[in-house]
Amino acid sequence: MHKIINNPVIKYGVLAGVILALLKVVIYVSGNTHLRFEGAYTFGSSAVIIISLVMCMVSIGKQDRVVPYSTFLLNGFLVILIGLFLSGLTDQISFAVKPSLPSEIKEVTMLKMDEVQDVMKDNDAIAKPIEEFKKSNPKEMVGLPALLQFVANTALLNIIWVFAIALIFWIQSRKKIRAV
Repeated sequence: MHKIINNPVIKYGVLAGVILALLKVVIYVSGNTHLRFEGAYTFGSSAVIIISLVMCMVSIGKQDRVVPYSTFLLNGFLVILIGLFLSGLTDQISFAVKPSLPSEIKEVTMLKMDEVQDVMKDNDAIAKPIEEFKKSNPKEMVGLPALLQFVANTALLNIIWVFAIALIFWIQSRKKIRAV
């Protein structure tokens, strides 16, 4: 058990997931669902993910050997998957506790989409997906397929951080060993 808890991937993935989950719980309990779509939340959740990635990479980079880039990459991706799974699970539990939440999230999302559409010069490119979203049923946000889709989509959005941070720590690992 001690080995599992001290594994950097699990430790920092769970840490990121718990922090993201707590942020969501505070937002949902306070009734300010719109805050999930504000820049501060987006920036804050990205910062949590980046910090957890860096902390994991630091732990992995402490080894006295050259750590392959693939090791940094895989471990970083797993940190993101664990954190986002816990965050998505929080959504699913919140949807079960408060069944009106998916409808509230859809309303806020439509308002944000309308704002984006007003700013976009080429409205035709975004008009069809927005119309499809408006026709969708908020209950489609509930369940295992929705959870897996959230994790996959959000992980893909954050994968650039994994590539960049893994590359930085891989280069540091190589330089450290060459200096010895």
